Amino acid sequence: VDSSLVKRGVVLLCSFVMLVVFFTLPFVSRSRQEEEERQDQEESFRPAAGIVWKDDSAAPKRRTKPETSRGYRVSRCWSCPTQEPGQGPVAPNTTTVASLTPKTGANCVKKVFRKRVLPRYVTVSPQELKDIEDAIHIDVFPSSGLPHLEGANVLMSLWKKCSHITGEANCGDMTYQSVTWIVFDWTGKVLMAVDPPYPSQASKDKNPVFRRGKGLKFINATHVVGLLGSAVQPPYRDYRLFVWNMDQPEEVSLYKVHSHHDVEYNPQTHHFLTFTTQPTSYGYSMEWIDEVDATGQIVHRWNASALMEYVALHEAKLRKQFNRCHSYECRDRIHGNTLAWDWENGYVYFNSRHLDAFYKLEWPGGRVVWGVGRTGHFTLHDLHGRQPNSLVYHAHQLNLLGNNRFALFDNGRMNTFSSTVVIKVDEEEQQAYLEFRYGYPHSNYQPAMGGVLRTPTGSFLASLGYGCFLNEFNTVQPGNASIVEVTPEKQKVWEMHFAPGEKHGWMYYRVERFYSNPLIQANHTTLKCEHCEIHVQVWNSYYSIHPCPGRVYVATKAGYVLHTEAIVFVPYWQQTDVRIGLPCIDYGTHVLIVAVENEAGYSAHVSFTIQSTSRHCRNPCLNKW
Repeated sequence: VDSSLVKRGVVLLCSFVMLVVFFTLPFVSRSRQEEEERQDQEESFRPAAGIVWKDDSAAPKRRTKPETSRGYRVSRCWSCPTQEPGQGPVAPNTTTVASLTPKTGANCVKKVFRKRVLPRYVTVSPQELKDIEDAIHIDVFPSSGLPHLEGANVLMSLWKKCSHITGEANCGDMTYQSVTWIVFDWTGKVLMAVDPPYPSQASKDKNPVFRRGKGLKFINATHVVGLLGSAVQPPYRDYRLFVWNMDQPEEVSLYKVHSHHDVEYNPQTHHFLTFTTQPTSYGYSMEWIDEVDATGQIVHRWNASALMEYVALHEAKLRKQFNRCHSYECRDRIHGNTLAWDWENGYVYFNSRHLDAFYKLEWPGGRVVWGVGRTGHFTLHDLHGRQPNSLVYHAHQLNLLGNNRFALFDNGRMNTFSSTVVIKVDEEEQQAYLEFRYGYPHSNYQPAMGGVLRTPTGSFLASLGYGCFLNEFNTVQPGNASIVEVTPEKQKVWEMHFAPGEKHGWMYYRVERFYSNPLIQANHTTLKCEHCEIHVQVWNSYYSIHPCPGRVYVATKAGYVLHTEAIVFVPYWQQTDVRIGLPCIDYGTHVLIVAVENEAGYSAHVSFTIQSTSRHCRNPCLNKW
C-alpha cells in the first residue's frame, strides 16, 4: 500500500511540474528572445562607464562596468556649470565689464597656473596619417601679432573619399575609404587623428568605413558632442550621438539616440536636443525636434508642421515642386541642419535648408516666434536696400552672434554663388537686414554642406568642405576641401586646403575653432599709480551661446596670489572686459601677472610692470619671491 501511494505521489508531482513548464515556457522563451534582440540592438551603444550625474538621486540606473576593450567612458560635468562651488548662480545677462574690488588680508597662497597642452593621440594607420598630413596645405598664413596665433586649433571629421566618381549627383555621396576625427593647429601640424567607433553593428556591416561625423561642437572646454552615422537620406535612422573627451581622447561614449545633422546639450537637465525626420502619408518627410534624455527617452517633441502657416503662400508652389521631383531633397521638406538651444531664456533657433529660412521657437512650448527667409514673415533687405525673396539659399550652420545678429553660410544653391553672410533681425519692426556678405569664387561653390563660425578676433571662419568644384563646363567634380578665415573688412587672414591624392579626395561637414587655453590681452601693461586699476580683455577657449564661469588672479611672478575673483565669460565668444582694482602695493617697481582661468582649470596670463607711488603700503605677499 505504501508503495502505491508513493507511486501516485510521484505521478501527481511530475504532472504538476509538466503543467507549470507547459504554461510558462512560451513566456520565458519570448522574454529571452526579446532580451537577446534588445542586447543585439544595444550592443554598440552602451557607454563603457556610467554617467556621473550632478544629482545621483535623479540619475537613471545605468551600467558602470566597462563593456568594450577601448574603455570608453564619460567624465563628469560636460558643459559649463551654472555656478561655482560656494557661489551663487550666474546671471544669464551679465554685463561685459567685471569690476573687481581689492581684498585685504591675503593669505599669500601660491597657485600653479595650468597651461593646457593637447596630447598627441593617433589611432589611425601610419599610411592614413601620412595621407592626411600630405593633404594639408596652408595657403595664407596670419600676420604676426594676431591674438589667435598661439594655441589656435581646428577640429573636424575628415572623410576620405574615392575620386573616380564625378558629377553633382554623386560628388557629395561618394564611396568613403576612411573617416577620421582630426585636430590640427594653424600651421597645419596634426595633433590628433582618431579612428572613431562605429555607430552600430548594422552600420559596420553595411559599410565598414562609412561613419560620417556631423554636428561636432564643444559643450565645455574639454568635451565635444556630435553624431556618427552613414545615412545620406531621411530618416537617418543609423545616426547615433557621441560625447568625446579631448583631454583623454580614449574616452568616447555612444548613445542610442536617433538624430541627424546637429545636437545640443543642456547641463542643467542633462538632456539633448536633436533633429529627427519621419516620412508622412503625403510622400514627403517631416522634421521633428526632440528633447531626449541620455537613455533616448523623448521628453519634449516639436513637429515642424507648425511651420506650415508660415509657408502657406508658398504651399501650392512647393506641392507642385514636390510632385514633379523624385529626389530625396524634394521629399525632405524641411531639412533642419542647425540647432541652437538658449535654455536660459527658453528659446530654440534652427535653420531649415530647404525652406531657405531660420526660425525662433519657444521651448518647450513650441510656439513659432518668428521666421526669417524665403518662407518667413519678416520683410527682407539686402545690402542695396532692395527687398529680395530670400537672403540665403540652402544655407548651413546658423551661428548666433548676440543682439539678434546671425551668421550663416549661404550655399547659394539658386545662383551657384556661395558666401558668408551676417543678418540683423529687428523683432519689433519685423525686419531683417543683410549686414555683411563675403562671396567666394565660383570655383568654390558649395552645393551642400559648409559652415561659418565667428572667432574671438571678430573674423569669420568658413568651411568649404564639399570637396567639389565647377569646371569650365559648369559641371561639379571632386576638388579641394578648404577653410577660409576673413575679417569684417573682408581681408583674408588664414586659408588652407586638403589636396586630393591620386586615388582619393577629401570632404568634411564643418569645422570648429578652439584654443588650448583661454585668451587674454591688455592694451597697457606698464602702469605708474598709487591705487592702480588693471584692464584686460579675456575670451573663453571655445564658442558658446551661454555665459560660462571663470576666474581671474593677480599674482607675483612666483605665483603668490594677491587677489582673485570670479568672472563670467560673455556668450557668443564676445570680448569680456575685466577691470581689477589692485590691492595695496609697496612703493617701487613690481612685475605682476594677471591670469584668467576657465571652468576646466586651464589658464593664460599677461605680465604687468607696476610702479607704485604709495609710501604707506606693506603687502607681505610681494616679499615672497
